[in-house]
Amino acid sequence: MSLVPLSSVKHRVCLQQPLPFAVLDASGQLLLNRGYRIETPEQLDNLCDRGSLVREEDVPQEESAQQATEPAGATCPLEAWSSCTARVGSILANSRQPSLDAALDEASTPVLALVAEDPDFAMLMAMRERNGPKVQHALRHSLHTAIVARLVGQRLGWDTAAMVSTFKAALTMNLSMMELQSELAASGHSPTAQERNLILQHPTQSRAMLEAGGVRDEDWLRAVEQHHERPDGNGYPLGRSDIDEKARLLRLADSYCAKLSPRASRPAMTPDRASRELFLREATNPMAHALIKEMGIYPPGSCVRLASGETGIVLRRGPTMLTPVVAAITWRTGEPRREPLKRDTSLPAFKVLQSVAEQALRFSPRTEALLAVA
Repeated sequence: MSLVPLSSVKHRVCLQQPLPFAVLDASGQLLLNRGYRIETPEQLDNLCDRGSLVREEDVPQEESAQQATEPAGATCPLEAWSSCTARVGSILANSRQPSLDAALDEASTPVLALVAEDPDFAMLMAMRERNGPKVQHALRHSLHTAIVARLVGQRLGWDTAAMVSTFKAALTMNLSMMELQSELAASGHSPTAQERNLILQHPTQSRAMLEAGGVRDEDWLRAVEQHHERPDGNGYPLGRSDIDEKARLLRLADSYCAKLSPRASRPAMTPDRASRELFLREATNPMAHALIKEMGIYPPGSCVRLASGETGIVLRRGPTMLTPVVAAITWRTGEPRREPLKRDTSLPAFKVLQSVAEQALRFSPRTEALLAVA
C-alpha cells in the first residue's frame, strides 16, 4: 500500500462534497471515511498541516473523480440516478469479492451526492422503480431504506460520518439473502425451513461477507449485524437489547419501507397508514417520531386523491405535511391525462383528501413525464 500526503491531492477535494478517498492520519490509521464532507478551507488546511495521508490507489483518475462528485451535473437526473443505482446493484449482486469495501465506497458516493442535492427526487425515484430483474426488489428496498435512514439521521443531527455509515449499512443489510428476498417477494410463497434459517441468520452472515470484502467500519458492520434486534430483546439473531443507535434507525427505516413495497402476497400499504402503524407501535420512540416528521404523510412517489376528483402522484414535500406538490395524472372522471399537470394543494380546490393505493390505478405514469412536471 502506497501512501501519499493529502496536500499532494488537495485539489481533488471539493468542499461540502463527499470525499473521493479515505483520509488517514500521519501513522496510517483511518481518520475520515470516503464520502465524508470537509466543510471549510480551514478544516482541509488543518488536515494537511497535521500530515494526513491518502492511499495512492484510492485516488481516482481525474475524469472518474468528476463523475463521482458531480453525478447530476454530467447528465440529466434520471440518467444519473439510473447509472448510479445500476452500479450499486451490480456490486451487491456480485458481492463475494475481496475489494468489496472500495467498490461500495466508490458506488455509494455518487448516490449520496444525488440524495444530498435533491432528497425529494431520490425519494420519488425509490418509490417509482417497480420493474426489473429478480434482484431489483431487494436493491430497490435497500436503496429506499438507505435514503430514509440518511434523511432521518440528518434530522436527528447526526454527523456526516454516522449518516454515511448508516447509508451503506442499509444498502448491505440483506447482502447474504438478496436473491432469496426478491424471489419471496415475487412468488409470495412461504419460506421453507432452510430459507427461514437463512433469513434468521442473514444479519450475522451479511456482516461476515462485508468483513471478508474488506469492510472495517465498525459502525457499518454493527448496524448490519443488529438491524433486526429489538430493545425488548425479542429480535434476532442474538436476542440482544443493547442495540447501537444506527441499527435502531435501520430497523425502523427497514420496517417503514417494507410496508410501502408491494409483494405477490400483499399489496403495498399507503404511506399515511404506514406512518400511523409506526407511531402506534413506537409511540415513545423519538427516532420513530423523527422518521414520521421527515417523510410526512404524503412522501414523494405516493399516490393521492385531490378535492378536484383527480388522482395524483406526489412530486415533492410541500411547506406543510398536508400540502405536498402533486402532479395530477387523471381527470376527475378517472381517465388518464396525456401529460401530468402540477397542482397547488394549498388551494381548497386541489386539497389532498386521502392517500390512494397505487394498485387501484388502471395505468402507471411514466417517470420521465413526472420529472418533467417536477
